[in-house]
Amino acid sequence: MTVTELTQAEAAFRTLLNAARALMDGCPELTVFSGPLPDAPFAPRAAHAVPMLGTLQAMLPTPQAEDANANAAFVRAVHAVAPFAEWRRSYSEAEVGADFLARYGWFELLGPEGHFQCDTHRAYVGIWGSDLYYPWHAHEAEEIYYCAAGSAIFEAEGDAPAVLTPGQTKAHTGHQPHAMTTQGSPILTFVLWRGPGMAGKPAMTDPADALLTEVVALQDRTPALADFGRLSKALPKRSVTPHPIPAAALMAAEPALTSPGHAGLCAAIQAYGPHAHWRETYRGTAIPPGFLDRFGCFALAGPNAPFAAQDIAAFFVYMPPGLHYPWHEHPAEELYYILAGSARFRVGTEPERTLHAGDHVFHASGAPHMTVTDDAPMLALVLWRGDLATRPVLSSAP
Repeated sequence: MTVTELTQAEAAFRTLLNAARALMDGCPELTVFSGPLPDAPFAPRAAHAVPMLGTLQAMLPTPQAEDANANAAFVRAVHAVAPFAEWRRSYSEAEVGADFLARYGWFELLGPEGHFQCDTHRAYVGIWGSDLYYPWHAHEAEEIYYCAAGSAIFEAEGDAPAVLTPGQTKAHTGHQPHAMTTQGSPILTFVLWRGPGMAGKPAMTDPADALLTEVVALQDRTPALADFGRLSKALPKRSVTPHPIPAAALMAAEPALTSPGHAGLCAAIQAYGPHAHWRETYRGTAIPPGFLDRFGCFALAGPNAPFAAQDIAAFFVYMPPGLHYPWHEHPAEELYYILAGSARFRVGTEPERTLHAGDHVFHASGAPHMTVTDDAPMLALVLWRGDLATRPVLSSAP
């Protein structure tokens, strides 16, 4: 970096630091969390770009935005320092996948490794692309997010999901698992850390644990699921051998497999998909040709699942558009809860029902039932209770 570039960089970073202070002045939660940001010496660091930087241009405020708007000033200041910043990514491709790595980045504005050197505070700027799932993770340090632009759904163990829009905050205690999902827009954040572990790094939660956390949280806020039978995060965990099937690849490539109320859970299912032992329940039966290549099901909890349970089983069922799941029955009682998409259900001689995300249907023990998807796919959480050992069998229409 030349002397001129170094001077330009320092000026841009000082403008950003002042913009961050202005954010804090207007947001008591930030100031209470860390106190005022201290004066600290500028520490030149080698610039390092990430693919996500192009998104910053689209997040710039319109010319009509008032100069006094602290969020607008902060976004403009981040855009100005972007070419000089040491952008980083905390995870490996094995942990989060190539798509995630290509669509997020962060830099430390102030801290031990920041553009302003300070051993008592850590302040970061982070950006995540639209329709992106930041999987469950945790760290020792306490943390607070401030949304400067865009929006995202924030989830944390023990807290209700919260949608953050500009000017809002979300705090995480030390070691509290949390996740984030963007929908329709990227998010630009200002993040503060405090307390023990400020020098540590975040650690990803195991995909199976993350998925169980999502399901337990869904049951906490959905009486029909809780009344049918509860899962617990204390269930014993066992290792399973991944077993991919063609439907797993179809699900992974499905662009419409989400819904506003279940974005985090749908994303967690997709994240766990490569690790799942997908089932082929109907192999060797009279199931119509092609069904096995398009129907997907894997267990999360139950007698032979990643989480051992003897009185309840939990599965996920994926059906692409245009699939007919023929009449079948089983001794177990069953509850289908639709997470994304839609499907038509028939149970015995009852009238056909079309279910969408957030709807559920109950199947009594031994009741014949069938499912059909039309133009949309379907992703469902399926719970069983009673006889968990006997597999479903094909049956005739009642």
